[in-house]
Amino acid sequence: MLQIKIDDTEIRNQLKHLQNKLHDMRPIMRETAAIIKNSVRRNFELGGRPKWVLSGRVKRDGGTTLIRTGILQRSIQSHYNSSTALVGTNLEYAAIHQFGGQTRAHIIRARDKKSLKFSAGGQTIFRRAVHHPGSRIPARPFILLQDEDKAEILNTVKKYLGEE
Repeated sequence: MLQIKIDDTEIRNQLKHLQNKLHDMRPIMRETAAIIKNSVRRNFELGGRPKWVLSGRVKRDGGTTLIRTGILQRSIQSHYNSSTALVGTNLEYAAIHQFGGQTRAHIIRARDKKSLKFSAGGQTIFRRAVHHPGSRIPARPFILLQDEDKAEILNTVKKYLGEE
């Protein structure tokens, strides 16, 4: 029987090294979560990527869509472990902005004053309460990755695995 012995020590060492890196991918997941969170931050700053439908408030008063108080933007959190990178928010109203939808009809009551003051048909109107029919909110996805973010994540993985 013919036997050929090949010294594969270097290959085995490289595979062992790769296996050790893949066992705990926290460094990749930490950087991936940071890339995603930065992408979401840029989505807010740039008014959407692609551009969001402007809100009535922005059309009327100026400003930036989805940034009135900054609470939604500041609520974005990132978490990671050895196998997962997560970015999101726990604010109840975030989903309707991300996916769009219809709010239910409701009553708006004066809280700090005796009445509400608003203009309609060129007249100033005062009411203790008004019936709001609900609002249709268009989707303004803020938690999404751009192509350049996906490429950055891929480069991070390649660098971590020693392919770059």
